[in-house]
Amino acid sequence: MSKKQKFSIIVADPPYAFGDKLNYSTSIKRGAAANYSTLSHQDIVDLKVLDLLTDDALLCLWVP
Repeated sequence: MSKKQKFSIIVADPPYAFGDKLNYSTSIKRGAAANYSTLSHQDIVDLKVLDLLTDDALLCLWVP
């Protein structure tokens, strides 16, 4: 069995589905969901990020 690589720093910008209202009455695609697939809050929580971190790691998380 191979050992998984662990990281001491992770910078993450998950694709939040935060219900922005930017995609209204315009032909320009605006807002996250109009431009890429997004994840719910629970989907992001369920990601196995902790499995990738060392015991003394730093997780930098971009939030909207």
